Amino acid sequence: MGGIGFTRRVSVQHSFGDGTAAGCTYWSNSAGSPPSVFTVNSPDCNGGSTGGGGGGSANPPNDDDNDYPGGGGGTTLPPGDSDLDTLTPADCVENIDCEECNLTGDINNDCTVTYDELHFSSFLNQLDRSERRFLKNNSSLYESIFTYLSQNNQSPESHAYAEEAIEAFINDGEVDYEDPLENYNFHAETTEILAFEQGYRGNMSSTERALFEGLSRFKQLDYLHSGYLAQEYALIYFEETTMVQYNGLGDAYRHALWNALGAAKLGQALIKQLTDAHEDKPFEYPQQYKEKNMDLFNNQVGRNIGSESSFMLMMKIKFSLQRGELRYLSNTNPRATTNSQLIPTNQ
Repeated sequence: MGGIGFTRRVSVQHSFGDGTAAGCTYWSNSAGSPPSVFTVNSPDCNGGSTGGGGGGSANPPNDDDNDYPGGGGGTTLPPGDSDLDTLTPADCVENIDCEECNLTGDINNDCTVTYDELHFSSFLNQLDRSERRFLKNNSSLYESIFTYLSQNNQSPESHAYAEEAIEAFINDGEVDYEDPLENYNFHAETTEILAFEQGYRGNMSSTERALFEGLSRFKQLDYLHSGYLAQEYALIYFEETTMVQYNGLGDAYRHALWNALGAAKLGQALIKQLTDAHEDKPFEYPQQYKEKNMDLFNNQVGRNIGSESSFMLMMKIKFSLQRGELRYLSNTNPRATTNSQLIPTNQ
């Protein structure tokens, strides 16, 4: 192995290097091998220079005009291949234990900067100014978002969901952090699913039924569970009244979630075939075409969301509804009327 290069990570009052707090050990040969795991050496909290650059602070600041300052600093590549991967701050500064050393990213002020704290600092710096200020003024939300990201191993999906959750809170929405799909068995033939299947078969169009009968039993169950969960969560999240559940917000949510789940389990093409076929029925009254247009619109939004990931789909569809990306009918009785129009679900 060639020489050893060290990275520098700096807080306002403390600088780190070999023999003070932390050093990052690299292969520095010309082949440009990736860096090895960092080492922590003899913390020294008595002084130190400010050094070059600095990371942002994860603690909610008091200065309204300087939210989460920082950037720069971080990891410096050793000599060698320019394509050498850069260590993340978490690789370089973890378990640095000092007393009253005001470490950058030390959220709980225990003088230990953990992997989760440093990732949270990075997450905060990706938010826009209004979102950071909102978190700053809501300490319980600040803590719950931190906990949620830690529990989900700082996955990109959890970071994206946390951003949506903050937006929902800003707009007075409600947020769940538990994912009902995490341990859900889509292939279980439970009493509830068999009862749902019996009722749903009677509501299928002839085209839909033919498609359904051609599926394997596992795919049939994926389809049935998707419809069942959509029905149940529409009743959990929205008022159980005809005006809400028929052509209202609950109806919009149910169709979008049904297709989102179906896209995640069966793929966009198959769930589109099935749900398009479901709408292939003779109209029972002149304005019913408006109901079909509403359902087809929300089905497509749901498929787009579900095709990306099954992660937190129940809440992702709710966020979409709260942003007005779904549609429902105005001026219903509860059927569509001549005055009914498709309007965004945030109106």
